[in-house]
Amino acid sequence: MRWAAVLAILQAAVAASRLAGIWPCSEACAGGGFYRTLGGVDVVALALGADVGVAVLCLASQRSWAAIAAWVLVGVGAAFTAIAVALGMFCPFCLVHHGLGLIIAGLLWPARWWIAPLACSWGALATNAAFHHAPIVDVAEPAAVSAPAAVPSAAWRGPAEAAIQVEAVVDPSCAHCAAVFDDLRLILDRSGVRWRIIVPVRPSQPASADLAAAAQQAAAEGPEAMDAFWLSALGVKADATTAGILALRPELARWFHRPSPQVALDQARLKTLRFAGRTPLIVARRGDGTPVGRWEGDLDLPAIAATLRR
Repeated sequence: MRWAAVLAILQAAVAASRLAGIWPCSEACAGGGFYRTLGGVDVVALALGADVGVAVLCLASQRSWAAIAAWVLVGVGAAFTAIAVALGMFCPFCLVHHGLGLIIAGLLWPARWWIAPLACSWGALATNAAFHHAPIVDVAEPAAVSAPAAVPSAAWRGPAEAAIQVEAVVDPSCAHCAAVFDDLRLILDRSGVRWRIIVPVRPSQPASADLAAAAQQAAAEGPEAMDAFWLSALGVKADATTAGILALRPELARWFHRPSPQVALDQARLKTLRFAGRTPLIVARRGDGTPVGRWEGDLDLPAIAATLRR
């Protein structure tokens, strides 16, 4: 019981450190925002409360209840792990947190062995019922479009006669996007391709649609405005509201609150590009539609540069 209590306290400390922003997370990059909250409460905050509960039960020598609680949490962790695998996410925090939970549950193995798998099943089934039976990608369903519309020339960058067209799907709240954007922009500019950016609308992100429209407005003003927009917009928090973003980054206000019909068309275009929620996504095609290359997630920038120069 003593070691279980110590590890439960350590597990709670790990959860608290995640809430404090110490752990990196690819949630926004993989389109996993649907699973960030439950009933408006951060799931990590709920995990912290559960960890503290197990620690208290251990310290109070309530072994049976502590074992049931620990094995229920193992089931919850298994359900979230399955979701992460389905979305292509690797989360160091989840690995450590769920791993500690499994060790704690093992130390509290109940005298009646069948309690452990039963409690684990309860946790997994409850998590499945609270969210969804199949993984949900955090991307808005596009509105019905009667016919594909031509993308306005202002949305493109680079020579109109370029042999290769590149569409880049970039999420301002995606850490991977922020890390590679400057280098990627230079590669695209220097490769002589014609390129543009699509911002996916994420239902879990309050400011997502506004950011998508603002990105289109900036692109329409030209390369300098587009660069200025992305320099400021990258790195916004996924849960930030439009008002919150503008309070922290007032320089973005010039591009906000103006409707852009291109946003709806772009969400339909994402389906054509087979966008599965993971950003950044780079799709390169020739003018006749022939595929040139496709890269997503952790981009191989040298490979992209070499392919586009051919």
